[in-house]
Amino acid sequence: MDDVKALAARLRRLERMERARGLLHEYAAAVDQRSVESVAALFHPEAVLRNARGVFTGTAEIAGAFRTAWAAEPSQKRHFIATPKLAAQSDEIVGAAAHFLYVGRGSERSVIGWGAYDVRVDVADDERAVFRSMTITVHLSTDLATGWALDAMPG
Repeated sequence: MDDVKALAARLRRLERMERARGLLHEYAAAVDQRSVESVAALFHPEAVLRNARGVFTGTAEIAGAFRTAWAAEPSQKRHFIATPKLAAQSDEIVGAAAHFLYVGRGSERSVIGWGAYDVRVDVADDERAVFRSMTITVHLSTDLATGWALDAMPG
């Protein structure tokens, strides 16, 4: 009987981790669509977003952060999530660390960049996972004309 309980607990944990992985891909799709409403819906009402522009708490501030970012950089992008490492932190929270790559095109230039996500995903609701926190660290953001040669990059 204990083996069955342990197996059931393991299965629940794996299912929650898969929901967290799926949320990362939902996020990439929503960002690619540039839908503020779709992105904000992926966050818990009290979630925290951290990026180079600051710390944003709650869905209204997070939505505003995306509006501001998209106004400053209007290129159409496609994001790709790579190598997500997931860990159940509790029955309700899954941590995930993942790399991302994006490519994009604007009216006058093509862009490329990459970086990392560090997220905490609330999986308490069996129907819907949401971000409790997300830290976005951009390691490189450039255009194809500038490129990313080692000698040309700052730092």
